[in-house]
Amino acid sequence: LDRAALLATAKAVLTAVSAYDPPSESEWAARHPQLETDTALRRLDDLAEFRVARAMAEHGKKSGVKLSKIFGRRFLRATRLWEAARPRVESELLDRGEAGLPKLDQATVQYVLEKWTGVLGDDVAQAVDPARGDPAAANEDATGDT
Repeated sequence: LDRAALLATAKAVLTAVSAYDPPSESEWAARHPQLETDTALRRLDDLAEFRVARAMAEHGKKSGVKLSKIFGRRFLRATRLWEAARPRVESELLDRGEAGLPKLDQATVQYVLEKWTGVLGDDVAQAVDPARGDPAAANEDATGDT
């Protein structure tokens, strides 16, 4: 993997994070319903983490700070931003040739995005790719219970 591919990927990811506009808590909860295997306490924790991440994102944006400069893994996990951002990042990286930039091949893009996803943890990886993990988790994700 060459340096240019890594830099291009990092830039695309940071751009996606900085462009994130958190939905309302009710919208987020509707997009990410409670799994049957989640306890009520787990659901409350998820909602609280999102609420804090949303408030911090709004404060950062009002202050004129790019989200990618102040937030990291925990923010991505709390907002589940990567689930929506990954396809956009992939498309941007594969379409680089149209912008006159060196094109990245599909294998390189997939490799780097898998590494980004893996860093976020197994639950995020399963939400992005239901084929990961145990069959029960894959079935839950396939039904939209992410």
